[in-house]
Order: sequence, then C-alpha cells, then structure tokens
Amino acid sequence: MSQPTQSLTLTLVSEQAALSASVEHALSVLVSLKAPDAPPSERQPLELVAVVDRSGSMRGPKMEAMKEALAFLVSHGLQKDDNFSLVAFDHQVETRLPVSAMDAAGKKKALETVAALNTGGQTNLSGGLLKGIDVLSTAIGGAANANRAVLLFTDGIANNGITDSAGIVAAAQGAMAGAPLTIFTFGFGADHTESMLRSLAENTNGLYYFIERSEDIGQSFADCLGGLVSVVAQNAVLTLDGLDGATVAKAHCHYKQEAAPRPGALALQLGDIYAEDEKDVLLTLRLPELPNGPHDGAAPAMRASLRYFSVATSAYVEAEAELPVSRPASTPAGQQPPARLAEQRERVSVTEAMAQANALADAGQIEDGRALLQAAVAKAKASPCAASPVVANVVRDATAVEAGYSDAVSYRAYGSKMSQMAVMSHQMQRSTHTSAPMYENRSKAAMKRAFISAPTSAPPLSVPPPPASASAPSAAAPPAPPAPPAPPAPPAPPAPPSQSTPRRASKLKMPSLPSFRSASSTDRS
Repeated sequence: MSQPTQSLTLTLVSEQAALSASVEHALSVLVSLKAPDAPPSERQPLELVAVVDRSGSMRGPKMEAMKEALAFLVSHGLQKDDNFSLVAFDHQVETRLPVSAMDAAGKKKALETVAALNTGGQTNLSGGLLKGIDVLSTAIGGAANANRAVLLFTDGIANNGITDSAGIVAAAQGAMAGAPLTIFTFGFGADHTESMLRSLAENTNGLYYFIERSEDIGQSFADCLGGLVSVVAQNAVLTLDGLDGATVAKAHCHYKQEAAPRPGALALQLGDIYAEDEKDVLLTLRLPELPNGPHDGAAPAMRASLRYFSVATSAYVEAEAELPVSRPASTPAGQQPPARLAEQRERVSVTEAMAQANALADAGQIEDGRALLQAAVAKAKASPCAASPVVANVVRDATAVEAGYSDAVSYRAYGSKMSQMAVMSHQMQRSTHTSAPMYENRSKAAMKRAFISAPTSAPPLSVPPPPASASAPSAAAPPAPPAPPAPPAPPAPPAPPSQSTPRRASKLKMPSLPSFRSASSTDRS
C-alpha cells in the first residue's frame, strides 16, 4: 500500500503477502521513498564553505583544475541569495574569503580569491576542516532554510594538527554539535586517507568522491553541486514500527539511527532528499506465532512513518503507510517476491560484499577480498533479476572495484578508494562522477554538461612529472623500494546511454592513468 505526500511517495511491500499463523516467520520487507521528478521552481539558498588543501603536493595540474572548478561554482553554480566562503590550509589555516553573498561584487571578490590560491607546505587537514565547520556554523545573516555544506578537498595524509583519522572524525563531530550541515569530501590521487574522508561524509549523509585523474575534479564537483541545488526535502526521518506483536529485527542499510518516538520502533536519519531520489530500505520483520490461531483477511503488520521539511511548502510534512499481511492456517505456495524487492536485495548483497572485501584487503587478505567480490558478482549475474538496471549498475561498479585488487600497489592506489566510494554510493543510492550512474538525476547531469561547456580562464599548462628526488621521504617512513610496474587500468564499462556525460576536453596535460595510480607523493605534504 502507498500514500502520496505533497512531495514524496512512501511504499511498503513484502516478500510474501500471506504466512502461516502457527509458526514464527522472518519476512523481508522493502520500504521505498520516491521524490518528485523536479525540484521546486525556486531552490533554497546555498551556504557553502570550500576547504581547500594547498599543501605542496597540490602544485601543478591538481591546483589548476581545482581553481577552474571553484571558478565554475562561483560563476555558474551560485545565485545572488547564496553565500560562499573559502578556507585554505597547508600547515597554516586561513579564511581567504569570509562568508559572502554571491551578488556581483561578492562573485568578483570570490573569483579573485580563487585565482590567488597557491601551494605551500604540509597538511593541517584537521585545522582546515574545523575552521570550515566553524565558519559555516557561526555565519550570520543567512537564510533560515539554507542548505549548508562543507566541501573538503585534499590529496594527502594529515601530518600537522590532529593526524589520526579517528581523532579528526571525532573533532569534526564535536565542532558540528548538531549544526545542520553536510560534509562532502574529495580525495585526489593515491595518498589520501579514504576511510577518514568517507567517515566524515557518512556522518552527515554527504558523499565521498575519489578523484583518480585531475581532469575529474570538475565533474565530481558538478555532481555534488547538481545534487545540492535539487534538494526537495531536508532532515528526513523514517520511523518503522512492528504491529500486532511483529518486530523490526534488522534494517539492512547504513543510515544512522536516532532515538525512536515509541518503544520498539526504529528511527533512521535519511538526511536531504534530492529530486528524483529513490531510497529503498530493506528490512527483516519478525512475525510471531499467533496464539489465537489464523485469522481471515489481511491485518497491518508494520507501519512506516516519514517526517521531513518540504522545500516546496517551507513546512514539515508527515506521511504514513502500513503493510498488510495475511496469517492463514498454512502458507500459500507459489508466492513470488515483488521484482523491486528482489532487485534491492541483490543491490544490498553486492554492496555488503564490496564492504567486506574492502575490510579483508585492508587486513592484508587481498586475494580473499577479490574472491569474495567475484563470488558476489557471479551470484548477482545468475539471479532472475540480473538484467534489471539496479543489479546491472551495482555489478558494473563491483567489477570496476575488483580490478583494483590485483596486487597491493593497485589496491592501495585505486581498489580501496574505489571500494569506499562505490559502497557509499550504492548504500545511499546516489551517484558520483564515476560510480552508481543510474542514480544520477537530471540536475546532476545538467550541471556536468554546464561544466563541460563553460568557458575557462585557466591557461594551457604542461607540467612534467617531478623528478624522483623532488620529494624527500617522511622521517617516519622506511626507505621506499623500487616502484613496481604500474598496474593496468581497470575496464570501465560504459554508463547507460541516458546517463552518459561527455568528458570535458581538458586544457591541462594530465599524468597518464597508470602513473597517476602508482605515483605517490612521499613527502605527504
């Protein structure tokens, strides 16, 4: 059964509609949310802080491409009611641009600030991030309904300020202190700490982007911006209740839980909802044996409640839907699960396999991780719903991830980072610039096309690769062994035609794919 709301549709389906009353059952249930196909005619204001790594390792193509992407944001992505700030960090942290309205004067100042970005010393990532959170949290004069986000860009490992990943994540959580903002993280190349960047994004329902090539900076940025300008609902919370003795045993999803309004209920924080978003939460519902025996007809076994702030109406909206289940004397034969539930079960299964393979490989068991990925892909391809876009999409990304498990060098430079991004994309059912293309909405696709066609002021640049002696090894690191041959690029299956976005012709001469993957800046600047 489903009930439409002013903006979102809430639907519940179960694997079987009728189950014997004489025994206990574990029933698979799918709760689905569908957002409208277009955002409101007037989007909510944006308040963005770009936190930019300007350490020494960002010099050359990465910094030039970063400046080009930031200039695109200011010139083509922001409107006069938006606010923007820029924080830059190396071993020092500077607010290069305070929170500024993006009217004509504000845009001029912002473009001048971006153009003046240069590279410096080491990487005080925690200092830059905490400053960005503070700038956004304490901004005065912004709109009450503004969509607030911190965009963190880095290519290195923190070696100044707080340097351990857990400490950085904990510090960021403390600094936010419940402030309504989202963190999006962008990690460039082989040297950043992907698990930390993903954790920062995940804690706020943002996204982690793995930037393998410098020319991908703009496309990842456009993907993020296209989502931010298409928000239709904020602070969405989904509450799940078992009825008539039924209990929600497990929610097969990554969403954080919050205190439920009723005993026994489960409340999930969904965060912001974009236009065209589809969120599917797979549950295991336990149905008890009925002591009074079977009953005629279907009765509600579960209720889902959704509460969110509607951008279209500027008010909180609530909706409910219930799942009816019949409890006859015996379970009818031949009941087939709904196609959507079967597809989402395969998505969850393959995504969990990618996460488990990542954990195995992080522990040094790369072969076991690759075997697990191969088995999950084979199982999905053999499923009755293998041809569905949902299953084909997750299989595509799992195959690309598995190509990065060929050896330790490939895994560290590519496999682990692609795993983290792909897992998060499929958990959230949200695209990035390279993963989960079927979830790309029209706003993201349009923003990517706009970036490709936008004029650029960046001059043609040819940057030769630095000599081997250009970077001194870290004092804590052992002498580096001779570099092994660069791994081949993994196959990149084409995105579905409706999702494909042509790559922008770069004016920068970028490192080749193999050298970008295997090259690692040993100074960790």
